[in-house]
Amino acid sequence: MDTNEKSGQSITPPPSPAETRHAIRATAIFCAAAGITFLGELYLAIQSQRWQMFIITGMGALVTAVAGYCVLLSMRHRPRLAIKVLVSISLLNVLIAPLFVAGFGLVVGLGIILVVLVVAPQILSPKEFNFLLFISVISAGLAGALDLLSFKTQLFFPAAQNVIIILGALIILAYSLLAASQFSTFNLPTKLIVAFLTVSLVPLGLLAFLNSDYTRDALISDANQALSAGAKQTAVSIDTFIKSNLDNLNTEAQLPALVEYLNLPPEQRAGSPEETEVSAILNALSRRDRLFISSYALIDSSGIAVMDTDPADIGRDKSDRDYVRRPLETGLPFVSSVRFAPTTGDPSIYFSAPVRHSPQDEIVGVLRVRYNASILQPLIVRNNELVGPESYAILIDENHIRLAHGRNADLIFKTIVPLDPARLASLQATGRLPNRPPDQLSTNLPELEAGLTNGNIEPNFTARLATVDDRLFSVAMAQLETQPWSVVFAQPQEVFLAPIQNQIRTALFLAIAIAGGVAAIAFVVGNLLAKPLVDLTATVTEFTTGDLEARSNIQTADEIGVLAASFNTMAEQVSKLLTGLEERTQELEISQSVISAVANFQKSVQI
Repeated sequence: MDTNEKSGQSITPPPSPAETRHAIRATAIFCAAAGITFLGELYLAIQSQRWQMFIITGMGALVTAVAGYCVLLSMRHRPRLAIKVLVSISLLNVLIAPLFVAGFGLVVGLGIILVVLVVAPQILSPKEFNFLLFISVISAGLAGALDLLSFKTQLFFPAAQNVIIILGALIILAYSLLAASQFSTFNLPTKLIVAFLTVSLVPLGLLAFLNSDYTRDALISDANQALSAGAKQTAVSIDTFIKSNLDNLNTEAQLPALVEYLNLPPEQRAGSPEETEVSAILNALSRRDRLFISSYALIDSSGIAVMDTDPADIGRDKSDRDYVRRPLETGLPFVSSVRFAPTTGDPSIYFSAPVRHSPQDEIVGVLRVRYNASILQPLIVRNNELVGPESYAILIDENHIRLAHGRNADLIFKTIVPLDPARLASLQATGRLPNRPPDQLSTNLPELEAGLTNGNIEPNFTARLATVDDRLFSVAMAQLETQPWSVVFAQPQEVFLAPIQNQIRTALFLAIAIAGGVAAIAFVVGNLLAKPLVDLTATVTEFTTGDLEARSNIQTADEIGVLAASFNTMAEQVSKLLTGLEERTQELEISQSVISAVANFQKSVQI
């Protein structure tokens, strides 16, 4: 700085063209990165509809606008103000972000330290640079502390973290390339700081990346195994429910009273003692599960419901029902798919078994029990969090219709993706889907649909399981033995990857602490190492501007000390040479004066 002699105030020299160009490049890169980050934050905010993301998006818009203003300041030859404003708004963002979204502050804080290290030394004075570096390290450390704390307002959003980490890596790469291209223009302390940080942080970052990548793979593998076990266990529980009902019904179908009643001629059944006994038996059987059994029926070999605990179904022709045809054809118990009952309109699942007449073992009818399909829901819900927090199961049939859902019962009897009109009409006609508008019968989750389609090949996959929840889930699928159904067991990746997220945040916090410590050490060591050379440079500058008495103070015995001694020797020789030249010049001037005087005297004598 120069000093105004009249006022005594410091006058900041105008920026050099190199400083202006450097500021324009640095602020333009920052503005572009901030703009891209803002667009990513806006997309995530719209997709997630989280108010925290809208606040972060607003901050991103503010940072982008201020960065654009800083570009204009740089173009107007005010690079120092541009850098100060840019760093100030960035530090404000660093401190606000962790209050609303976890994982933001550390990444942005580390980036700001890099920006200060790369940009500020070439534009700001050493005092201003040291102050900004100190403030950036303190702010990054404070942001890290806020990030590690849990606030009620803080949102854990891995998708946003991934976007920020990717963009942060791009920013770091861009500024690293900028620093590499201009490394030769840095002063010696700055070079030492950059070198120290590179040597210390690059191995740490590489180690943290490899460690987190290995830990992530291990956690995902463990989660997939646990989810597979959970899916298989849930599938076994449903298979057990179906098999036990088939076995029980097959045993009940052999009750002698049922055979005797069906062997009566139709005209003798009404009002007979056998009818009274069968009615009592069916009512007793239906009471073993009052909540879910909606009907017990006895059907003769022609398909007529001769007895039913639901009076509306007595006398109806059921010969076209699969739960009647299959036992009559195969002689084996049968379980139907879930369908909406024509008489009640409720989703139902039917179990049936043949009634046999000994000794010929002739099939004389079918015993059928109708369960409300809602019995499947508790079989699924009771396995919630079986393999960890927020884990749950979904039961899906062969048409990819949800039959039960561990978290959201509103999704039951909705397909994974929209169906074409013809297939939708067919499923409604057969009672597989309710008679509702098409937009109420499906979701749109193509990732889950693709995973289910390829489930036989790859039973573990990742997908989003709800349109209102943008979280990515790890999913495992298991097939049932008794039905063409599938059980998918899922858990949000952010839950079982929480340890690695904490590890990453801790590593970033450690990196910031190391960066601050290394920067401080590098600054001190750099000044100690560079001071003799800086003093020598100042001495040379004084000597070249005419101060022939300028001599370097020899502070070290290393190469710099040798160089300073050599300079002093050279300066002495030059000084002696110049002194000799001055003396010779004076002698010549005296001789010239004497000669001139003699010549003038001779001329006067001659005259």
